[in-house]
Amino acid sequence: MNFRHVNSSPDRTTLALEGSLDFTQVEEIKAPFLAAVAAHPGTVVVDLSLVTFVASLGMRLFIDAYKLLAPSGGKLIMFQPSPTVRKILLHAGMESVFSIAETEEDVAILTAGE
Repeated sequence: MNFRHVNSSPDRTTLALEGSLDFTQVEEIKAPFLAAVAAHPGTVVVDLSLVTFVASLGMRLFIDAYKLLAPSGGKLIMFQPSPTVRKILLHAGMESVFSIAETEEDVAILTAGE
């Protein structure tokens, strides 16, 4: 699992994940990922385009990230999940916790007015 901070602006940060979010990989990136989210309390966009699988611990990681952002009114947006990952997230009802965006235009709509 690779994790990187792609870019930041005053109101939006993009983080990218790559690989499989299963037990071993989640434990490996949990602390730095959540620290990056906590350091940017506005909107955090998580690029999932190179993520191949999300286990329950991966979803828990996203819920923990959401909980860090919610008190300050921040948003968590999952960006370009693969069809498999999107299906996993939707099947688990994660769209009620965070937004899922397919395009930059979708992100702009979700963040309008910030």
